[in-house]
Amino acid sequence: MRALRICSVLALSIAAGCTALPASGPTTGAILDAPTPLLVIEAEREIITALARRPADFSGDLLEPNGIGADLRIAVGDKVTVMVYETLAGDPVTGLFNGSKVPEQIVSREGLIFIPFIGRVKAEGRTREAVAAEIAGRLGTKTLDPSVLVTVEKRLSNAVNVIGDATEGGLALLEPGSERLLDAISQMGGITVPPHEAMVALTRADRTLRTPLSAILGDPRRNVRLTPGDLVAVTHDPQTFVAAGANGRNGLFPFRPGHTTLVEGLALSGGLRDNQADPSGIFLLRYEPRGFVIQLYGSAPVDGSEVPVVYRFNFRNPEQLFLARRFMLRDDDILFVSNARSVQIQKFLDLFRTTISSGQAAASTGAF
Repeated sequence: MRALRICSVLALSIAAGCTALPASGPTTGAILDAPTPLLVIEAEREIITALARRPADFSGDLLEPNGIGADLRIAVGDKVTVMVYETLAGDPVTGLFNGSKVPEQIVSREGLIFIPFIGRVKAEGRTREAVAAEIAGRLGTKTLDPSVLVTVEKRLSNAVNVIGDATEGGLALLEPGSERLLDAISQMGGITVPPHEAMVALTRADRTLRTPLSAILGDPRRNVRLTPGDLVAVTHDPQTFVAAGANGRNGLFPFRPGHTTLVEGLALSGGLRDNQADPSGIFLLRYEPRGFVIQLYGSAPVDGSEVPVVYRFNFRNPEQLFLARRFMLRDDDILFVSNARSVQIQKFLDLFRTTISSGQAAASTGAF
């Protein structure tokens, strides 16, 4: 009778699907049939190609379009010098070697600079050429055919702040030909961490956008032209992914230098466990921008700006291994490998053996 009771308990366990047995995560079937709205996408060549060509508008990490760059007009706070050349004895060439220099001065809060013999001159909001022409015109009644050269020594009004724990930091000055994001970082001595571990944040007005430095190096569109007053933060922020389930090792893993594919992610996390993993249940979980999901798949199962998406790979199909080599991981991705169904059966059999052994031991004790 005791044996019958044991068999009855085990039969109930089988009927319940062994749901009480320990596991490293959901099975392949549980993910595919999840009651929670999940968009499960089977890995196909067209899907992988679309992900690789994801439009910039949906990238979520692409910095905004180019700024205005260096403003060539003089502004309050700029440091300027003025050189005045006079024609001597009717020889304009000789005049080039007889210039008079007005010492460097800062444009006042009123936007003015001072020139001897003519007084104050409006500089703010004007180009160097316009200021030089006014000075030359006003000096024309005091000297013979003067030529004036105005030079902006430091355009402090065109500065951007560069900060962060991955760079020396300071004020970077925008000049024509040196007014892009990487120019500003280079002026501060570059970065102090590996490029694939650096994150760049650009703050303009009330908006901040972030992108990995490696993405800027790999895509010239991301090396945007800056706007005076921008704030550039370069921080040490390694990109990582989480490996869970029947991987060789579970945990948080940093990306390798450059791009990391799904196959490389599996290798970094110890590959698949031979006695546990379901090769048809390789899943990549991430949030995708809602607009991109609707454009690619036609609809989104949930509301919100980001949609949870599950990409499934079936390594029982050799072609899927090649697709996985083209699938790029992104920061905060979850790489999950489900258990094979046979693992749960084996666990049940182990439980069965343990229970039978306990029953036999109890029966032997009673007989004694």
